[in-house]
Amino acid sequence: MTQHTVPQRRWDLKAATAPHHDRIDGLGSLYGMFDSLNAYRKYLKATWHSRLILETLLDESELKRIFSDWDKHKIQSDLQQDYADLSDGEELKRPELKFPVGTRVDLPAAIGTLYVLEGSALGATFLIQKTRLLGLGDEYGARHLAKQVGNLAGWKKTVSLLESVPLDKQDEKRCIEAAIYSFRTFEINYEKAFGEP
Repeated sequence: MTQHTVPQRRWDLKAATAPHHDRIDGLGSLYGMFDSLNAYRKYLKATWHSRLILETLLDESELKRIFSDWDKHKIQSDLQQDYADLSDGEELKRPELKFPVGTRVDLPAAIGTLYVLEGSALGATFLIQKTRLLGLGDEYGARHLAKQVGNLAGWKKTVSLLESVPLDKQDEKRCIEAAIYSFRTFEINYEKAFGEP
């Protein structure tokens, strides 16, 4: 079995997903997602929909075998609460997911997905400061960001998994494809919420 030594594997994944990561950052600025409460509500709804899809996929994977506290890193319920705070208690309605709930996700794909979700916690340290300007806080409107900021150790654990789990070239390809799919999931839902630029 052929394996890349890590830091190479990590940087290969970063390079392969960079255009997609940059696209998400660009949409955040283009749509002004944190510039007003109305835009922020759209961000919350689109982010919740994306996390619902990706977290559900990870729930159906073997991730817990190597990431035992995964449940503590899920933020879809926090996003729901944040949305309700700004919507007079209105709850987000769970959409029909476009894959069977029993869909199995192999370990390489799970790690690629986790790379995107846990990596977003790094951005949360910056975004949570923007929510302060909107009058939001850790227990009102910005719970999901506060939770991510409090779980930064999850990113280090994800990088460690990426570097230590045995993966051959096909595994690495699936890992990259899953990470790109994850970024695309966010991109599609943001464009639906705000309108395609």
